[in-house]
Formats: sequence, structure tokens, C-alpha cells
Amino acid sequence: MKESEFVKRLGKKIKSLRLKRKMTQDDVSEFGIDVKQYQRIERGLVNPKAFTLYKLSKAFKCSVEDFF
Repeated sequence: MKESEFVKRLGKKIKSLRLKRKMTQDDVSEFGIDVKQYQRIERGLVNPKAFTLYKLSKAFKCSVEDFF
């Protein structure tokens, strides 16, 4: 699998988890993630750093493994 495909799948999974928890992108920003950066993650344009995934896991009350 190419990196770009992996990043797009990861973004879709992250968006799915956010919507499942009925959160907005602004809600996610309250956990220290820039909204613009988060939008790029969901669209699969950027590969999030490990610490960003950690912050997202706290926002979504899940483990980092749930993103994969």
C-alpha cells in the first residue's frame, strides 16, 4: 500500500470516529489540535504525528490502535 492511500484511509477512519461520537471539528480543536490541520488529516492530505494521534485518542475516548 502506498503512503498516500494509507493516509487517506487513516483520515476516513478518524472522521468516522468523530462522527460516531457526534463531535464537530471545533470540538476536536479543544484538545489542542488546530482546526485547519485537523481538516487536512480527515481529508487524507497529511500524515498525523504520533502525538497528534494521542491527542485524538483522548478526544474520542479510544486507543490509538482504534485508528488502524
